Amino acid sequence: MSNIRNKLPRLSANEEADSSADFDRFYFRAYGDISIHETMLGDTARTNSYRSAIFGSGAIKDKVILDVGAGTGILSVFCAQAGAKHVYAVEASSMAEQAKLVIKCNGVEDRVSVIQGKVEDIELPEMVDVIVSEWMGYLLVYEWMLSSIIFAREKWLKNNGVLFPNTASVFIAPLGDCEDLRDRLKFWEEMRPLYGVEMASLQTYARKCLTDVVHVQLVPPQNVQAHACQVCNINLKTVQEEDLSSVKGNFQFKCFGYSRVCGFVVWFDVTFPDHSQLSTSPYAEPTHWEQCIVYTKETQDVAQDTEITGTLELKPHRKVSRYVEVDLTYKFGNSEETHKQSYSMDEGAGS
Repeated sequence: MSNIRNKLPRLSANEEADSSADFDRFYFRAYGDISIHETMLGDTARTNSYRSAIFGSGAIKDKVILDVGAGTGILSVFCAQAGAKHVYAVEASSMAEQAKLVIKCNGVEDRVSVIQGKVEDIELPEMVDVIVSEWMGYLLVYEWMLSSIIFAREKWLKNNGVLFPNTASVFIAPLGDCEDLRDRLKFWEEMRPLYGVEMASLQTYARKCLTDVVHVQLVPPQNVQAHACQVCNINLKTVQEEDLSSVKGNFQFKCFGYSRVCGFVVWFDVTFPDHSQLSTSPYAEPTHWEQCIVYTKETQDVAQDTEITGTLELKPHRKVSRYVEVDLTYKFGNSEETHKQSYSMDEGAGS
């Protein structure tokens, strides 16, 4: 699937941004481009999960809805079709004008109001019963749109209100048989037969580059080397802004069998009020989020029941707050050596 991250602003996390507002201006401009919305709507697992939850929960009918980051307006249309009393579709990008056309074409303009602006800046005429939003990014938190959901919840959601989704979890598992990593390192050995120039000396630098960033790709289930561990569970009704400064949790695995672990795979699930779920697991229907891989500096041979323990931490990037910094600590078996690695997930991260 097309990678949304590569369509977001090409502002390096190593550069000093003038301000978060400057970056946000580029960020919202990117969401005015149709290709991002093609990718999201082409993800049938994602879109059908929302559609099923909206139509199946009974929480929408005769209720006032706030759709945060409405995009093309499809979730707002779903809510109107499910019997919502009124929907406020808030979209900060220029796509808001196109959403108005979608709303009108579907004959629900009398019950859906499109408001162009950031949810932090707009005003509504009333409190809402339900907040609907597809806010998740890679590693769950990439782009950190969850902050906007918290703001909207605190300002506009009634005390007994409902959020779609209402919980979110991050999972991690050890990864083996990293064929993609091997191929990318072997690439440098192939320069001599191709061009007559020896370039295998670049393998060390290539490994460093590849093990400093988060990679987005689909992981074959057979490459997952242990049962996944949930490192965090976020309740959307209670999470606070300060909680987002560090999304962190511990993990402990026992490996399935003999293998060589070369990294870890990370994914997320969200759950809706009707208890239905949207999963980005390697075992679930593929989505545009795929999975995220962090490669370790060194590989480690493991056997059945080899224990791996550690900690995963996700936090906003120091320079560009919509990017993610990943801190990983881990150790194998009874070894006294604890490995520590940090990764960056910006627009230049691997794929």
